[in-house]
Amino acid sequence: MKIRKNWLGQPHIEHERITSTLVAYEQELTANRALQKNEELLKSIHILLKKAGEAANQYIYDQAWKLFHSAKRLEIMSFSLEKLRTEMVKLNKEAVKATPWRKESILQLTSVKQEDFTEANIEQIREKIAEAMFLLHDHYDNVYLRINRRKRQIALVSVLLGAAIGGYLLLNWGNTKIYTIAIIGVIGSLFSTAVTLTTSSVNEKTPDQVLGAWITFLRPFIGAASALIANILLESGIISLLGGGDQVINVIAFVAGFSERYIINALENIVKPEAKKDS
Repeated sequence: MKIRKNWLGQPHIEHERITSTLVAYEQELTANRALQKNEELLKSIHILLKKAGEAANQYIYDQAWKLFHSAKRLEIMSFSLEKLRTEMVKLNKEAVKATPWRKESILQLTSVKQEDFTEANIEQIREKIAEAMFLLHDHYDNVYLRINRRKRQIALVSVLLGAAIGGYLLLNWGNTKIYTIAIIGVIGSLFSTAVTLTTSSVNEKTPDQVLGAWITFLRPFIGAASALIANILLESGIISLLGGGDQVINVIAFVAGFSERYIINALENIVKPEAKKDS
């Protein structure tokens, strides 16, 4: 498989994850003796994995994961009763991650009585577990889709915000004070990001970590914009401070970059009185 790399020349995380998963699963299939005896089923699974690999090489990751999940569900048709019990326990535990209606459906499908776990019912049990797995995979696919949409939104906002900041700096060409404020805002945002990264847990859910990585990319733009907005509010007199001077403004710029919440609160306090007047 091709190895996609990011702009730093390192393997692309999303690409590396799906390709390494496919390689590991191929090895699992080789070690699955029960599946090796069923050539027709094994051939069908390999076809799905081949298509998943092709989708990954074309960077169509959502399709690659769906094909991989289809292969996993197809493998269930070779499971013994003992392995079906193990898979049922896993699905019961993972059901908590799904949406309420999916969780309820998964728990119902995997609630097979002990006395019903017989060779006579094995095909029915396989079908139930495959259906429960489909619901869980469908949940993961939907989460992946929502993450991709949010990533595109973040990318678009980053470009627009970067262009707006660039335009504002061009309008203030030669004004070192404005440039200094923007840079300090960026430093504040990067410092905040560094603190968050060193104190946050690596056990956070994968979707939160993926979105967090993209928000980290957006933070410098937010920091610069927050610092510039803070300066505009100070210069307009909307926000007043005891004392003054460039050093105070620089501190405000850093604080604004460190936590944009301060600026949001300031803007909300400005808007609320106006909203009350209008009402």
